[in-house]
Amino acid sequence: MKCEEFQILIEDYADGALAEKASSLVNSHIADCAQCSSFYQELCREQQIYARYQRDIETTPLFVVIDRNPNQPGTSRSQP
Repeated sequence: MKCEEFQILIEDYADGALAEKASSLVNSHIADCAQCSSFYQELCREQQIYARYQRDIETTPLFVVIDRNPNQPGTSRSQP
């Protein structure tokens, strides 16, 4: 298998979405291939950045906004 094919699998590997046999194959390849190992490490760094970014965002669920503004036009509780 070529590195280009492994890089597709590495994305699933990083997400934990591979079956045990495929995961083992990718793990072995990452251990032996500097290019794919670097690709995997960069992918993991990106995922860590995205995970931190998502945790820093605070959102208000829509139903709370609607409940606080029951007479606002466009809500199911609005008055005509």
